[in-house]
Amino acid sequence: MCEYLASQGYLVIASASIGMHTRSINIDVDSAESQARDISFLLGYAATLPQADGSHVAAIGYSFGGLANVLAAARDDRISALVSLDGSVRYFPAIVQQAAYATPERLALPMLYLGGKPYTAEMMNRFKQVPTYSLMNQMKFSDLYNVTMYTMTHAAFQSESLRLGPEPRFDEYSREEATLAHGWMGRYVLAFLNAYLRNDAAALAFMNNKPAANKVPTHLLVIDAHHAEGAPPTLATMAAQFAKHGHKDLAGIYRDMRQREAEFKPDERSLISWGEKFFDVNRYPEAIEIYQLSTSLYPDSARAMFYLAMTYDRHHDNALAIDAYQRVLGFWPDMVEAKQSIARLKTTAK
Repeated sequence: MCEYLASQGYLVIASASIGMHTRSINIDVDSAESQARDISFLLGYAATLPQADGSHVAAIGYSFGGLANVLAAARDDRISALVSLDGSVRYFPAIVQQAAYATPERLALPMLYLGGKPYTAEMMNRFKQVPTYSLMNQMKFSDLYNVTMYTMTHAAFQSESLRLGPEPRFDEYSREEATLAHGWMGRYVLAFLNAYLRNDAAALAFMNNKPAANKVPTHLLVIDAHHAEGAPPTLATMAAQFAKHGHKDLAGIYRDMRQREAEFKPDERSLISWGEKFFDVNRYPEAIEIYQLSTSLYPDSARAMFYLAMTYDRHHDNALAIDAYQRVLGFWPDMVEAKQSIARLKTTAK
């Protein structure tokens, strides 16, 4: 796979599967996060290479690496597409849930999942892999292509197994059938990368075709495609909408986002930091809108109220500033700066 993609013009960097404390990995969240950090380290190394394009990056993982790359993408914004080769993001939902930061909002990027012949429900129960949770089912802000390769077992996703593995690894299928499917797996990976990293319209059409339209042999694979349901409800999305609307009506923008995602609530500190960017360059009306939203979402926050008071003050909205400073004193009765600001503003009003 690495050689094939490199032959198509991609710069490919691969790392070994190494555990956090031992040479081999353990099947736990610590090992997955250790591998995820390795992926981010390699992205940093790639940035030193003159032929690397750091703005178009995919992380590909096989087996447990197909969980680690998902965790890497949830933490590393440099990753813009994901490919999972029968990855453990499907088979170990409890580990995925432990990585609470791996949310659909953080994973709003295209993903290709290629899985082997599915287990029966009885086999999943026997192996204690009943999927009580599915991250991929939650990824509604992503273009997700879920491909089932019916003639491939887990081992068949490795080219080494295709060449050297014993026949029993392929179950009731032959090595030739698994090899044929492996070739089509490579075609789908290439088309996916071309579509989302190179903006290739023909490759995107290939991904959205029925397999028969791509001349895939009958009964070899099936695709379940889900397309993103709009932008994810994040502070970045809200900021983009705020800019698009001429930095007006932030409350209305937030209300519309809540209608799509009822639990969306930006972090208090992140809101305040966002407002500071406008405050520091004297763009007080924009900062006021942000701090008004902050105080409405966090009515018990003295910090948010103090920033709103300071911004009203700088904008010469004296009455509103006095009221806001008085509310700050309701949280911090001995705050000297608020008392002095109220006295100064009342003197100015006279």
